[in-house]
Amino acid sequence: MTTGDFFDELGLQDGDRPIMVNGMVALDDWDGVVDAFFLLLNGETEFTLRVNRGSSNIDLHYEIVP
Repeated sequence: MTTGDFFDELGLQDGDRPIMVNGMVALDDWDGVVDAFFLLLNGETEFTLRVNRGSSNIDLHYEIVP
């Protein structure tokens, strides 16, 4: 699997800009990115990633299945 394939599987498109995880963790600085990373490490299994796509924001929903 290539990086492009992985992003396609996630529903991301060229130009998408991730801006928030689960409606609470803003990805506008390194602190937010680190907070989002720790959500993954602490066992969260459902996520909503808000991305800016063009002139609007959309939510992408994910469930991590062990």
